[in-house]
Amino acid sequence: MTKVISVDPNKPFETLREELKSVAKAILDGALVAFPTETVYGLGCNPFNKKAVERLYEIKNRPKGRPLPLLVISQKQVEVLTAEISDAARALMEHFFPGPLTLILKRSKVVPDEVCAYTEKVGVRCPKHNIPLALIDACGVPLATPSANLSGHISPTDAGEVLRQLGGRIDFVIDGGRTSIGIESTVIDMTVEPPKIIRLGSITPEEIEAVIGKPVEVDEEAMAARYRPLHARIVLVDVENEEERINALIESAQKHLGEGARVCLLATDETITLLKRVGVPSGVVLRSVGSRHDLDKVALYIYERISASDREGFDTLIVEGFQREGIGIAIMQRLSSAAHEIIKRMAP
Repeated sequence: MTKVISVDPNKPFETLREELKSVAKAILDGALVAFPTETVYGLGCNPFNKKAVERLYEIKNRPKGRPLPLLVISQKQVEVLTAEISDAARALMEHFFPGPLTLILKRSKVVPDEVCAYTEKVGVRCPKHNIPLALIDACGVPLATPSANLSGHISPTDAGEVLRQLGGRIDFVIDGGRTSIGIESTVIDMTVEPPKIIRLGSITPEEIEAVIGKPVEVDEEAMAARYRPLHARIVLVDVENEEERINALIESAQKHLGEGARVCLLATDETITLLKRVGVPSGVVLRSVGSRHDLDKVALYIYERISASDREGFDTLIVEGFQREGIGIAIMQRLSSAAHEIIKRMAP
């Protein structure tokens, strides 16, 4: 049975630390605990407890070849976990820690082989959220923390989605409300030259380059991981021209309705206004993901809207594509890899 604990992340840090002492003790003893970060909910365990690490892999159905990132509270912890930190990596920590950036560095022998998947690298991140920071502080060790989802499925942005995917299989869920970013952190491998981004997030390649003063590469092959809903199929309408995009959304909805599917159309406020004006097929449910002019809000809502629609039993989720700029690049990477079908037309 999974115990749910509601915690207000806005309480003073010392108060939070005191409230979470019993959970921290359970983690040290081998418990698996889900909790919010600023990006998505994470599933944490004691990286030095071999049975807990093995259980985390098993419960998530996570491939054994995928290392577990470590959440830390300070650069001092990073020093212990790593064998080498370049000047560029230090600059990124100074600029983005705490925050939604995971650095892959050369590991020290302190980090167990199972956590690193028997590689010589370790991923470290300092979250910008008081709940995981208070937990790490109370534990006295970093936490091995991938996202709190079943491998290959949508990362939760609220406690309800954690329970839907992992309820009954983990020990605790700390309900600290919705996350504030909504997609996973940017991950950059600093052990190679040039540094290589292996997962896009809210921190962009351009922002990283501005800090370290040199170019970085984006590893497209490494970003093929899928974050799909548990049941529904995703159709991504990646069409630049507005008129063609509206037509493609309607045509796709008609097609899937004709095949007997329950259809939910996830689109921006602007597109929903246009769809209502021209008329959508009867039976299609429209759901907003925010404005095209505020992609940070789209990132915040996109996983939540997909998860909620999946929970409600829709068979097909038709999702509007977004401009590839800023965080929109990361959003489109997630949607493209998750889509069962992509509708793409060139703008005239």
